[in-house]
Amino acid sequence: MTRFNHSLTLALLFVPVAACTDDTGENLPNGGFTTGEDSDDPTTADPTTNNPATSNNPATTNNPSTTTESSSTGDPTTDSDTTTGDPTTDSDTTTGDPTTDSDDTTTTDPTDPTGSEETTDDPTDPTGMTECGNDEIEANEICFADGGTVATGAGATDVAAGDFDGDGNFDVIVTSATGTNVSVHLGDGAGALAAGLTTAVGNNPQRVVAGELSGDTSWDAIVANTDDDTVSVLIADGAGGFTETVVAVGDQPVGLSLGDLDDANGLDFAVANAGSVDYHTALNDGAGTFTTQGPWAPAGNVDAMAGIVLGSVAVGGTTDAFYGGGGFYAATNGNGDGTMNFDVSQGGNAGNTLGRMDGGDINGDGDLDVVAADGPLARVYLGQGGDANAGFQNDTFGPFGTTVSEALLADVTGEGDDDIIAVDRDNAVVVVISGNGDATFNEGDAQTFDVGATPEGVAVADLDGDGVSDIVVVSSGGADLTILLSNP
Repeated sequence: MTRFNHSLTLALLFVPVAACTDDTGENLPNGGFTTGEDSDDPTTADPTTNNPATSNNPATTNNPSTTTESSSTGDPTTDSDTTTGDPTTDSDTTTGDPTTDSDDTTTTDPTDPTGSEETTDDPTDPTGMTECGNDEIEANEICFADGGTVATGAGATDVAAGDFDGDGNFDVIVTSATGTNVSVHLGDGAGALAAGLTTAVGNNPQRVVAGELSGDTSWDAIVANTDDDTVSVLIADGAGGFTETVVAVGDQPVGLSLGDLDDANGLDFAVANAGSVDYHTALNDGAGTFTTQGPWAPAGNVDAMAGIVLGSVAVGGTTDAFYGGGGFYAATNGNGDGTMNFDVSQGGNAGNTLGRMDGGDINGDGDLDVVAADGPLARVYLGQGGDANAGFQNDTFGPFGTTVSEALLADVTGEGDDDIIAVDRDNAVVVVISGNGDATFNEGDAQTFDVGATPEGVAVADLDGDGVSDIVVVSSGGADLTILLSNP
């Protein structure tokens, strides 16, 4: 692992790591966010109606009750493609408040990630720059130490974090497309991960989210099997293994998110289906058995599905869905029973090649914000909350090579504000941009860290118990996990 200084970091990223505002839509104050909604998409001003439904939007919480595809957490109670507050977070998923996680993942306790920071060569330098390794959380400090690598499954596609054996330490789960299985790497609580324990799943598993689904002390997982048109619900046995139940969904499931859609029986899930261009919701009975609802056609002009995030988009107290692909996104309110209210939707054409998505709350207002991989960019959507049709502003960060394979919103600097973690597949690095808690980011002070060849997925969790979240990146080229331990 290499730490680059500021000037070299910018050079490696090809252009200064600065936010570039979308050239569509009206420029708005605060962090360069724009509406990006100047299309014919009926979801952009007035509520659009694609389907009958009733009303309301499910609010997401800091509990395992909301999460997305990505993954990052602070307490073994969260996940990886998503960010949440309790073990309720996933991997493509992460939740904290309205911040739920989706394709990717980050959470609120374990994700109390307290620590990545920026350094200077001379700790005595009176310029106000910070020093790594002094166990002090300092403003905008991005510090990580090399935690080593661990071999994992061939053709690794995604990673999530959770406590799969119920011992209070964070573990990691990896999907392997080549092996058609998942590997669980148990954590020792000091930053080390054990060799993988494998469980068979369906063909071409592409996404995984994790959370407590069955009412016990161990975390469970859900895997999207893209070539089988199914998801595998994996209920933990408390020793690193799982019992699998297969649930049929739409054609080519690629995005997953956890959240509490009905305010009952714990975490439910939503899955985005790329082939059928729709999504399903599924309600949990409290013991890890799910009943699917849908399929739900996307609102507005959304004509591709690559990711989905559950969280609180507008007032109403229910959990809503943010989703999209290609150049369009949309958000649809939930009814509080797992069904969707297409009379209350919003969206636009803010994007180019939208991919994996993750949720967070970048300004602490309780409304869902989202980050999506968008070609070489990390695109952040700032939720406006308020009435049911308030919409999102958006901003971009990068470019990072030619492909960002995944991006997360999670606190990895220990200050309590969501940061941006983006995986640059071409240059085999992970980029960390610290957040200020007001929807602005310190893009000029971004730091990059080396990871394995062809990195695909990223998760955040406090692996060593120091109260600051660490980063785990899975790479298909090297079939390994890179561990970056926070070092404030």
